Amino acid sequence: MNRKSSRNIGIPMLVVAAVLLLSLLMMLSGCGKREPEPELTTQELHELYPGDIDNVDYIEIRDGSTGELVRIKDQAVIRDWVSEVRHFEFIPDPNQEDRVGYLYAVTLYEHEEAKLSFTPSSTNGHYYIHNEELKLKIKELFESMGG
Repeated sequence: MNRKSSRNIGIPMLVVAAVLLLSLLMMLSGCGKREPEPELTTQELHELYPGDIDNVDYIEIRDGSTGELVRIKDQAVIRDWVSEVRHFEFIPDPNQEDRVGYLYAVTLYEHEEAKLSFTPSSTNGHYYIHNEELKLKIKELFESMGG
């Protein structure tokens, strides 16, 4: 066999190997795809809360500009505030690009377990149209508790 014919036999084998490798990589890359997240809908605060929002027994509010943290354990204050804000709507923001910073961040607890954290414009890793009325209610509670 001459040198030219042995080279020709190797090229088709390389092509077959390359096609097999490319096919395998395409199949593996398809395995990592996640299903698209369900479309966000407008929800009230109590609907975002996992469980019964009336069971909240502890609230933390952090001021995003100073870092100051206020802890609220007074059950009457908590009950009144939750009843004021439970029906505030979270309307999905069409722009879900990541952002940084916040005015106030609230965490609601049950038996020292954090159940829901939110800002006036985000919760659970999703962004919502800024709710100025909610921001004012958070600020009012924050300041009334010494913040």
